[in-house]
Amino acid sequence: MQTSTTRPIARLFALLVSVALLAGSWGAHRAWADAAGGALAGADGASTMRRAYLRYVTAGAAHTCALLDDGTVKCWGTGTNGRLGSGATAALGDGAGEMGDALPAVALGAGRTATQVAAGAAHTCALLDDGTVKCWGLGTDGRLGSGATASIGDGAGEMGDALAAVSLGAGRTAIEIAVGGAHACALLDDGTIKCWGANDEGQLGLGDTDSRGDGAGAMGDALPAVALGAGRSAVAVAAGTAHTCAVLDDGSLRCWGAGANGRLGLGDQESRGDGPDEMGDALPAVALGAGRTAQAVAAGDAHTCAILDDATLRCWGSGTDGRLGSGAVDAVGDEAGESPVTVSLGAGRSVVGVTAGRAHTCALLDDGSVRCWGYSATGQLGLSTNTARGDEAGEMGDALAAVALGTGRTARAVAAGDAHTCAVLDDATVKCWGSGSGGRLGLGSTRTWGDETGEMGDALATVSLGAGRAIRAVTEPARVAAVTAEAGDGRVALSWEAPSSGGTSILDYVVQYATGSGSSWVTYADGVAESPGATVTGLSNDTAYRFRIVAKNAIGRGAASASVAATPTAPTTTSTTSTTTSTTTTTTPPTTTTSTTTSTTTVAPSGGDGGGGGGGGGGGGAPAPAAPSAAPAAPSDTTIAPTTTIAPTTTIAPTSTTALDVPATTEPPTRGPETAFAVPPTRPGRSPRVAGGAPADPVETPRASTPPRGAARRPTVVRPGPATRRTVPPTTEP
Repeated sequence: MQTSTTRPIARLFALLVSVALLAGSWGAHRAWADAAGGALAGADGASTMRRAYLRYVTAGAAHTCALLDDGTVKCWGTGTNGRLGSGATAALGDGAGEMGDALPAVALGAGRTATQVAAGAAHTCALLDDGTVKCWGLGTDGRLGSGATASIGDGAGEMGDALAAVSLGAGRTAIEIAVGGAHACALLDDGTIKCWGANDEGQLGLGDTDSRGDGAGAMGDALPAVALGAGRSAVAVAAGTAHTCAVLDDGSLRCWGAGANGRLGLGDQESRGDGPDEMGDALPAVALGAGRTAQAVAAGDAHTCAILDDATLRCWGSGTDGRLGSGAVDAVGDEAGESPVTVSLGAGRSVVGVTAGRAHTCALLDDGSVRCWGYSATGQLGLSTNTARGDEAGEMGDALAAVALGTGRTARAVAAGDAHTCAVLDDATVKCWGSGSGGRLGLGSTRTWGDETGEMGDALATVSLGAGRAIRAVTEPARVAAVTAEAGDGRVALSWEAPSSGGTSILDYVVQYATGSGSSWVTYADGVAESPGATVTGLSNDTAYRFRIVAKNAIGRGAASASVAATPTAPTTTSTTSTTTSTTTTTTPPTTTTSTTTSTTTVAPSGGDGGGGGGGGGGGGAPAPAAPSAAPAAPSDTTIAPTTTIAPTTTIAPTSTTALDVPATTEPPTRGPETAFAVPPTRPGRSPRVAGGAPADPVETPRASTPPRGAARRPTVVRPGPATRRTVPPTTEP
């Protein structure tokens, strides 16, 4: 580890490096930027809609490339080895008349356009609209993935349809690329990562140090994917000089390759991925702090920075020249117990983008400003000085000035190269500053900009990209909002508002869920759906779930929505019973004799369906005696009593109506509808139906016989049979 006592030595070394750079002889160092440094969400969870812009400008060791609004790619700067894809080796942008319409677009193939461009030390790769990857420039170590080591793009007839796409495996396409010093990686559509090129430090993550892509049969299905751990997949990848980092689907960050200076963040200087049993579950995640996760990462020459879920920035690795922003030059992460540096960028500010160059770092803040720190010998910090920043106390935070981009201008993206920096502005123009060697700034000269007063802001010209041309303005979708959830039986119905599309159509909404308060999100496989609604099925009842939605367009995914909670529950079904009422009528017929007969007839209530069976049917009375047959008729009572009266009298006395208090029957939950059937009332003299639907055997009601005139009349009592109560369970349909 470096200490403050080594500061004079570090300063001397920096001076020697500066001389070497100005002499144009620093060919071994390699630096670049890629899209992995863009955060999808800010501190409040809202979408930044900035990440995709980091795809559209890239800074290599001595060249720069931009993706334009028509899908074409233009590159300028040093042309050695064909890295500009111009079919020649001449530098472009270092003389008058070489930019604008005079600067040719890279030939990518008939009908093909690009969605991302990434530059390494001496080679360049583009992700095309069909998910294929094409690379050109220096071919040593197989970095072009062509199965050979020859350079491509430095001669006529080598580009366009003649340039073969990198073979990634049967049926596989790429969704993001990262280019390092002498290697390249692709994040594939299935969440795996494949890397090729130089592998002297294990930067390919394959458990050895053998290069890939430099010989026949080494690519395609023969190229293994990087082992990221059981059940894990990647969401972003970044490549440095000789190390690689990936943000995984659980928000963890894993780095492999060269470990010198602690750039892997594992508390030592050991390389990882260069030997067996070092990858997969054996590869530790970078300790980012309790409860913290990563959403973006940038890898430089010997340091690494990550944007965390709280929109703060943390860096580790070599601290030379203040590139970590720690206020010192000590390395961090090379010894056990060292935590990454939390970079101070000003009161109230948060980070939405980060890029790591060879020895300097730049951050894009939430207000659209850009702040850079670290090595500054050629003005790459844009602070009108060549003095380093971040290597001493009191130089960061509010004391660190923002880069002057011009009156009223803000930035959408920033890319750091070896000794220069470029930014995409809010008006879709590009400005570059730092070393102008080889024309890498695109200003028609080799002059350095940003190291002296009066060279930034409105004084710094924009790069001429051609008449009517600008940087591509399409970005990832905004964050989905207003998500609602309605729980059902083993399912939850979700709906949401369609977000801003980012300038292109939304192709799909990705539905994810987690149980309880867990952080492991599962993607619901509902196919491709563009409608703002979905029903997640196959869930466990009485289990608490959280749901979130992610919008996806041709560029990529937006920030995940705020989660909503819902608990599926089995339905509770209640069967319904119907009851009958009875009326007792007493009638005294009129008569003209001194003696008459009064008859009393009682009609008992029908048994109904009994609701819950047993004796609970009629008003809470005593249980009825057992029925003599399977389905007897409703009983009736007839009483004939002699009555002597003087005057004819007629009396009709209604009895009260009694409603049966039948308890509800609760059926077990089922997935289908439930239907409750009521047994119709049984009229006297009619046969009730049994459960199967056939009528029961009829039972006639006996009648009272009439004695002859003058005979003594005895009351005849016909005793009713026992009342019948039947319980008919509700029928449940599947």
